[in-house]
Amino acid sequence: MTTFRFLLLIIALAAIDVAATIALKEAAGRRDGLLAIVGVGLFVLLAAVLYVALDATELTMVSLGWIVAVQVAVMVVDWRWYEFRPTPLQLAAICVAMAALVVAALAPAPSPGSSSKTDKPKAGRHAVPAQRESGQLEHKLRARLAEQKQESP
Repeated sequence: MTTFRFLLLIIALAAIDVAATIALKEAAGRRDGLLAIVGVGLFVLLAAVLYVALDATELTMVSLGWIVAVQVAVMVVDWRWYEFRPTPLQLAAICVAMAALVVAALAPAPSPGSSSKTDKPKAGRHAVPAQRESGQLEHKLRARLAEQKQESP
């Protein structure tokens, strides 16, 4: 996955998350059913975008990026509409968090030979579905269950 696509997915997750939250908050305050439906629809869209993001990269990276981006978005919303002014320490913390995200996103992936002893499938669009289609995943699970049954007294 390219860094650009990763950042685009993270920004989309954060934007949809904040928009859905604001829509539902406003719907509750105004007792507006249409706005509530829009908010719920945005959360359904959020689930779809999250599915695409998790199909393309690891959960840890998606979660880290999403959390940082949502926090920045909330700070911007608070600053713009609720007149919240962050302190220099808060701004520094945001910059450090964003820098950490960029460093983590740009870090090279470990080589295939340096993986741990477990048979974890690689993250990516075709790794898990290909295993499901060929039955390899079910075979591995059944083999592990059989090993556990033999080991237990």
